[in-house]
Amino acid sequence: EAANRVFEMCDKLRPGTSSQCFSGTQEELTQTVNTQPCLFAVELAAASVLREQGICPNAVAGFSLGEVAAAVTAGYLSPETGFRLVCKRGELMQAAADRVDAAMAAVVKLSEETVKDICARFEQVYPVNFNCPGQITVSGLSSQMNAFSQAVREAGGRTIPLKVGGGFHSPFMKEASEAFAEALA
Repeated sequence: EAANRVFEMCDKLRPGTSSQCFSGTQEELTQTVNTQPCLFAVELAAASVLREQGICPNAVAGFSLGEVAAAVTAGYLSPETGFRLVCKRGELMQAAADRVDAAMAAVVKLSEETVKDICARFEQVYPVNFNCPGQITVSGLSSQMNAFSQAVREAGGRTIPLKVGGGFHSPFMKEASEAFAEALA
């Protein structure tokens, strides 16, 4: 019941969200304008089910998009406000992603310093998410990612291309970040 209420709210504000969550194609869900509302809906539905079962968090945390779901779960934002913000964020980031052909990859088996050094050899490849020791996500121009991956292999590491629709968490998102700050204000 709690999950249904979340999906009904999302569908009211953005028709087709629940259908996209459960039946969307990979191509459709790779577009961040769709990914973000769908992820948020599933995250919030899961949190709502847990709360309905009497499991209430003492603290919440999130990374990137997950910060909004955490803020809603904590009661800082209403579900509707959180969803509207996520939809706006997705639109802005999609527009930024459409302006540049960029991609992301996880780099494993290399130190933070080595990944930074390899990125520095490329004009537009950036270390962006330091997930844990031995796993760093990079964003870069698609045209540079093959050469970057080769440099990683030569250094003893491995790249895992991420199925995302842009170079997120990087300077490629500067305009989206600025516009989202205005929306938040």
